[in-house]
Amino acid sequence: MASLKQCIFQLLQLSALVSTAAIPAVPNTRSPVRIMPFGASIVGGDHSCWRAKLWSALESAGYTNFNFVGTLDNHDCGVWDFDGSNEGHSGFLATDVAHRNELVEWLADTNPEVIIEHIGTNDVIQGKRTSDIIDAYSTLVMQMRQNNPNMKMIFSELLPLDPSVCDDCDQKIVDLNAAIRSWAPRMTRPESPIFLVDLFEGMSAANDLVDGIHPNESGQEKIATRLIGPVEGVLRTFNNRFF
Repeated sequence: MASLKQCIFQLLQLSALVSTAAIPAVPNTRSPVRIMPFGASIVGGDHSCWRAKLWSALESAGYTNFNFVGTLDNHDCGVWDFDGSNEGHSGFLATDVAHRNELVEWLADTNPEVIIEHIGTNDVIQGKRTSDIIDAYSTLVMQMRQNNPNMKMIFSELLPLDPSVCDDCDQKIVDLNAAIRSWAPRMTRPESPIFLVDLFEGMSAANDLVDGIHPNESGQEKIATRLIGPVEGVLRTFNNRFF
């Protein structure tokens, strides 16, 4: 016959098992932060390896609870172990996307919380006025905030263009970037900030572009390097999703 001490020990074991079984598993409810790379071919074309480089840099920095989103999926440069989703439509103009309300549908399909934007190069090449491109940016920001009032936006000053691409292309990019620097502070909001990233200074059309327009390997590396700090800063505002 079991001793009193053995009985008590068995009862304590049974009680512990029952108590443990009664505690439900706590699900991980931290949804990934949704980031949309948005623009034209520099964002989604054959020379957009910077997205893979940025993804890798973010994961190396400890940020793993995020997704790139978009209606397109490009895994470029032979890199497959990253999320290739994006909204980079080759050949598209900012003015056309804004006037046709194309971004509205893309936003509804993907519901991003953060947007990394580089668009307007094709507008410059097609001779669109700086003021019209800036107006298009304002329309796009309005559409982003209609989809999400707390949208965080990382806007890029545009890469340089080789002067051979079009008449006065290099100066037109300089003028547009200056207008972007003036425009962005007027458009930013505490709940929906716009962060500027300079992708022009220190970029060489001769050394960092493959065709006078799109970044080569060194240009892609520079883009990713310049984006990592601002993107990390934005992700830290979602600290309850990461830490």
